[in-house]
Amino acid sequence: MEHPSFPMSQDDNWTLCFPRGSSTPVLVKSPKPAYVPAYHILLRMDRFGFSANNITYQALGEHPSLRYYDFYPAPSKPEENISPETHGVVPVWGFANVLVSSHPQVHVGERLYGYFAPAKYILLPIDPTDINKHAMYVPRPQFPSDRRLYHQITRCTTDPLYTGPK
Repeated sequence: MEHPSFPMSQDDNWTLCFPRGSSTPVLVKSPKPAYVPAYHILLRMDRFGFSANNITYQALGEHPSLRYYDFYPAPSKPEENISPETHGVVPVWGFANVLVSSHPQVHVGERLYGYFAPAKYILLPIDPTDINKHAMYVPRPQFPSDRRLYHQITRCTTDPLYTGPK
């Protein structure tokens, strides 16, 4: 159920952002992605956790060896002085469903778990060569190889520990 003070159309996207250098969150409205390029998926975020870890991610978002703000860009809203240069998105662990897929091995309706942006809709590239029945990976060449866990998206249907709806 949507909160009455935030009526949303099916085309609205909402992203939780932070002005760089500030701990005050901002909820940014932007259009839902209208185009899904090749080997991309459009997700609808269902649930995510926000804890003390995420506050740490926010506090260290621009630290050169951690770079949490580099996982997902903030939306661009020039009329509100919001851009990826002025705002950061703190990633969260959460669940989402595939709304649209242009990847032949990812199916609409699939339930996924991963390190996502706290947004209603998320457009992600999926590595065409790094996908299997258990997981898929978001290509992020700007990060060192020790961050691979953060790029993994788990397929809930094959996760033996997942007990929710598949």
